[in-house]
Amino acid sequence: MIIATPEEMVAYGKQIGQKYNFVLLDWELGAGKTHFVKGFAEAKGLSADEINSPTYTYLHEHEGKLLHMDMYRIEDANFLLHKWLLEKINSYPSVI
Repeated sequence: MIIATPEEMVAYGKQIGQKYNFVLLDWELGAGKTHFVKGFAEAKGLSADEINSPTYTYLHEHEGKLLHMDMYRIEDANFLLHKWLLEKINSYPSVI
């Protein structure tokens, strides 16, 4: 699949969000992950305008409907336990 524009990535995210509640993306920096999440969020009834990258904060919570996490800087799975992220993951109906 080739996605050529940010708009196409948003549409793809929306398509996936209509089918799934949990998505794990392993794409390079600048690949369009945040645009994907904007579409995914729209599929869950959220505004794409509220979505931005949580690179430096690790996670963004969206109205109790979506937990958007960025694992880019996490080097050790134990870090997740110490930052209570695993508990957060289990408390949300949609996680990306």
